[in-house]
Amino acid sequence: MGTSGGIERVVSTLADRLGLLYEIEIAVKDNPVSFYKLKDNVRLVSLGTYQRSDNISQINIILSFFKSIMFNISKLKAYLKSSDASYYYVIHPRTVLKYFLAGGDLSRLIVSEHFSQNDYNIVYRLIRKMFYGRCRAYVVPTVTDANRYANKGLPVYYLPHFRSNLPYRNVSSKSKVVLNIGRFAAEKQQLFLLKIWHKMILKDEFPKGWRLHIIGSGELEVNLKSYVKNNNLESSVSILPPSLVIEDEYSKASVFALTSRSEGFGMVLLEAISFGIPCVCYDCPSGPRDIIKDSVTGYLIELNNEISFEKSLMNLISDDKLRSRMGDCAYSSSLKWSDDGTLSKWITILN
Repeated sequence: MGTSGGIERVVSTLADRLGLLYEIEIAVKDNPVSFYKLKDNVRLVSLGTYQRSDNISQINIILSFFKSIMFNISKLKAYLKSSDASYYYVIHPRTVLKYFLAGGDLSRLIVSEHFSQNDYNIVYRLIRKMFYGRCRAYVVPTVTDANRYANKGLPVYYLPHFRSNLPYRNVSSKSKVVLNIGRFAAEKQQLFLLKIWHKMILKDEFPKGWRLHIIGSGELEVNLKSYVKNNNLESSVSILPPSLVIEDEYSKASVFALTSRSEGFGMVLLEAISFGIPCVCYDCPSGPRDIIKDSVTGYLIELNNEISFEKSLMNLISDDKLRSRMGDCAYSSSLKWSDDGTLSKWITILN
């Protein structure tokens, strides 16, 4: 919870909404701090299970992994024994397995989803097959995956995520900024975006003055910064750290660009359209198609089709009227997002 990732954003927003009706406690592996502000009535506790290993040999890594699993299960078992919670909410298949091995009651477990079905390897799919059908509910935020899992006989509820707590408005920004926000990880493919941007700015028809802002943190930060430096992009690209006032970054942007190869939901897309920012994104599994209406609120591009992505991005930054029209449509579509409907479904599950 001390980081600024999408899972942390989803969990903190969910706790914020449900905290109005229920007592909420968030158990984390490491220090009990949250990057995102939590209401006073939401408790944050540490299981004390975070372990860092500096071992580099393969054998030591494997041994450390199994020792870590046993240690985590022991700590989780002690926590469950002392807890009087009515239900437990988890996101990842690993946590479902640990909960079961720690003696947790599966009928009190609510499993959520933050990854596309395509992201899971054979081990995670096996865990889902073995345990998810015995849980109280399987909460899935996208229509595509919800339908797939329902056809497998799992106890699925289609529940899109709540919108983040931000001061949304139609910013109608005139700033020449293309924005990307996300963890610097392989699946987010920001390097694709940098390569597309590099090709665009070399063209004679590229409008002057435009900049690309990429905001986030993660294991590929050095790679991204090296690409910017090695290709002399410092004058048009900024790699920026996560911000607690992310609305300021949205307010500066006129276009949002997302090159992810997979998205469990696409919270940043929902945030972008809620500020009236048209989006260009890959039609990856499986969240963007629930949020972006192609050629209306932005462009959905065939996955990893860099030529189409570049063309659509160029269309938006070159045409003020197109950008304004799509931005207005984006903002209008965001007003239809029903947090009340999502809350009603949560009440049904919890009651």
